[in-house]
Amino acid sequence: MSMNKTLKIMCPNCRTFNEVVTWSSLNSKISPRAKKKLLKNELFEFKCKKCKKTHKIAYTMLYHDPIKKLLFYLDTEQKSNYEIKQEISTYIKLFGNDLNGADLYVF
Repeated sequence: MSMNKTLKIMCPNCRTFNEVVTWSSLNSKISPRAKKKLLKNELFEFKCKKCKKTHKIAYTMLYHDPIKKLLFYLDTEQKSNYEIKQEISTYIKLFGNDLNGADLYVF
């Protein structure tokens, strides 16, 4: 299961608000286009609609590749190990067997 949401983020250059899609959970099998953006280093950036400058953004995300049986958890909020385990447990409850047997890496 992939979960995304659209946020309004202000461009640090021209101060224009832009609608930017962010991902709290990304399943490579369900969302192959987002996986391609991730691999091209474009998932954590946005291009301002007014000044056309590209800016990096950071957010917490769980990436799951069910074919390769990999889980990557990117923590941008400096959570404690306990908080990370609680959040991952929530994902496991939501996704069920889809996460079984996957190797977990936390960054």
